[in-house]
Amino acid sequence: MRALVVVFFLCSCQATKLISTCGNFVEYQYEEDKVKVQKDGRIIHHNYNSITIFFMNSFNDEVICRFGDEILMNEHITSDERTGSTGRYITKKLKIEDMDKDFEIVINPSTCAKIPIKNNYHLVYVFIYQSEVIIRYSNTLHESI
Repeated sequence: MRALVVVFFLCSCQATKLISTCGNFVEYQYEEDKVKVQKDGRIIHHNYNSITIFFMNSFNDEVICRFGDEILMNEHITSDERTGSTGRYITKKLKIEDMDKDFEIVINPSTCAKIPIKNNYHLVYVFIYQSEVIIRYSNTLHESI
């Protein structure tokens, strides 16, 4: 729990909250590339042609991740409460024709989220906090991963 609190305070981001097709809340956060943030991790360049999704805090669930018709993950993942991470991630190389597709994550039958591709972001951190899914877009690879 301590790592989760630290991660939330380090983020200087804009946020939008929506309701998913499963009925749970999903908060979308957009981390800014500021000098302060750049000191905390490595910056991914904007011309990078793939996206990586990291699964972070509060997971102890079967997780299915799809991109279009392709299943990228279908396994049980568990967070390490000491590090605030599951150690699990997926990377998908993107083509121009992929830009209008979304990633879909199903965490259990009542919790899911869509992750639209955002041209200027190449890293996505997924958190669960009080049964809400938080999707944080970033270009900073944080050291706690």
